Amino acid sequence: MHWPVRLGVARHGHSEAIESSRQAQVRHALVGGPEGLSNKDRLLLLDDPVMLSRLHYQVWGRSDRYPAWLEAAYADQPEPWFS
Repeated sequence: MHWPVRLGVARHGHSEAIESSRQAQVRHALVGGPEGLSNKDRLLLLDDPVMLSRLHYQVWGRSDRYPAWLEAAYADQPEPWFS
């Protein structure tokens, strides 16, 4: 299920400007949640495998801090019929 994230690699060398931009974009995504991302933001994340991997790691590794992401991930799941 997580193959696209694991297979992603950077397409360029190391750059402080790119790293700074990545950190800011991932932070923006984490804080704003999926609903806070514009289509442009989403495309930027999807187009950069390093950023997508970092976002994925933070959301699933620290799910208690980013509940909006989990709520969105499971929003289409039906409610359990038992308690």
